[in-house]
Amino acid sequence: MIPPKAGAGNALHPSSGTRSRPGNGRSPLGPGRRAPHGGPERADAVRLGITLKDIEPAPRRVVDVPLSLTLAALHNVIQAAFGWWDYHLWEFQVGNWRIAVPDPEDDAYPDSREFADARRYPLSRCLTWGVETMIYLYDFGDYWEHEVRLEETFKADDLYALPAFVEGAWAAPREDSGGVRGFAEFKEAVADPFHEEREELLVWYGGPFDPANIHEDRIREAMARIRDSRMARRRKARRPGSGSR
Repeated sequence: MIPPKAGAGNALHPSSGTRSRPGNGRSPLGPGRRAPHGGPERADAVRLGITLKDIEPAPRRVVDVPLSLTLAALHNVIQAAFGWWDYHLWEFQVGNWRIAVPDPEDDAYPDSREFADARRYPLSRCLTWGVETMIYLYDFGDYWEHEVRLEETFKADDLYALPAFVEGAWAAPREDSGGVRGFAEFKEAVADPFHEEREELLVWYGGPFDPANIHEDRIREAMARIRDSRMARRRKARRPGSGSR
């Protein structure tokens, strides 16, 4: 296991700070903001350290992904890394931008112009902006904040082997755990053999709870499904008559 990494990021809480409207080629970090990243000049991949905030000990996952990966696709990688089920709304907070897949029919997104489209922004653009840290917010009710740190760029031996799980520490919450407080109460209850709700909670959880068990086999299987899906899309795009060149 690896220890959780904490650190201040560039991202702002949705209700704090001043946010500019995305677009027009501007950087979400403001004019003139650039930050160097280590790695070869021809890097095509990046290592991400992702920490679920406000939980002790903090669940953390490290993944390698292509720099061409869009933030919309990174959403799927984070879901796989933490065992989320993609039941809820989400967004990235990068500097003073909110980046998501806007849905004008959803009340949570009252004005799609407030969002940059996550399908249009790859991680390589984040590097160009000088982003070092951003926030991935999942489930606007339970409000799970993940700090995503761009740790290192590198030249991948095989881009088709990405995304890939590298390592991790500490179990993540189950869906609909009731946020940070609810998860803390759950852990306290199941650790007490005399707690009146212990057995009921373990049935809800789906079995024994081990705070050190990150279910690495499930994470690797989920990453493999993402790789297979990406490969299938590439093959489809290369077929004659697909419109691709």
